[in-house]
Amino acid sequence: AAAAPAAAARAASSSPSSSESAGSDSDSDSPPKTLPPLSGSTTSNTTGADADAAAGAMHAAAQATANAPAAAKSAAAPPPPILGLPRDRPSVAQLVVRHRLQGDEHFERRDFNAAAAAYLAASQLSSMGEASLRCSLHYNCALASFFARDFEQSSAQTTLAIEAEPTWHVSQILQGYLAAELGAGDKSMRAFKSALQLCLKNVIKVRLPNGLVLSNSDLVGTKARARPVVLVSSVEDLPSIFKAPYKTPPRLAPGWVVKESRSKHGRIFYMFKATRETTWTMPVAVKPPAFVPRVQCMRPGFA
Repeated sequence: AAAAPAAAARAASSSPSSSESAGSDSDSDSPPKTLPPLSGSTTSNTTGADADAAAGAMHAAAQATANAPAAAKSAAAPPPPILGLPRDRPSVAQLVVRHRLQGDEHFERRDFNAAAAAYLAASQLSSMGEASLRCSLHYNCALASFFARDFEQSSAQTTLAIEAEPTWHVSQILQGYLAAELGAGDKSMRAFKSALQLCLKNVIKVRLPNGLVLSNSDLVGTKARARPVVLVSSVEDLPSIFKAPYKTPPRLAPGWVVKESRSKHGRIFYMFKATRETTWTMPVAVKPPAFVPRVQCMRPGFA
């Protein structure tokens, strides 16, 4: 009985009283007690700056998602051409064909000034090209310039056509008519006589602007006399322009070139430059056989 009151007194002295605990909870002057955060966890109390930063990050993420298709499209688009040049730049041969086709269209519409300008551009691009091609372009330009009454340019282009193919008599006849238009009678007569000496496959009669008729009947052989006589009274009786034989330059086998025929107007043939062999059929490059390496064995019986 004496030990029980002593134990009760010790328990009462070790535990705080109810009034003290209530007073401590209701005291507003003392700071609140906070527990330390657990490891790996975040606090739920965020400041205003943190909230603004989070909102900005969310807005940036939404903007990036909205612009994703446009960014992918711009990344897939090819880069712009350098220095304003087209991506697929045509070759010189393609440009020559393009100008020549334009000249053909203008000549058919009888727009001789535009035709002469197109042929002139083509001839300037092919100044180092094949001889028959240059002759055709110069002749076309000379003919268009003649009908456009530009006799000086026509005479200059005819001279270039003669230089490209000196044995073609038609350019010499055109030069004779041009010299007569420019008042050079002696040059005109020399050009007509030179043309008659070059044409030995047919009997040709050329009527000069003064009414005089020249013929090569005493220069040709029996076979040429048996053929129909060719009468040339003016420039209109000369062969027309040589139109472009193709819209795309052909890809030939190495060593072959395209030549334009004079006997068959408008046709082309092919010549091998090394042997001067000619054919009407376009030569196609032959694919070389595949190289099969030969295995050398160090010891017999092993492949």
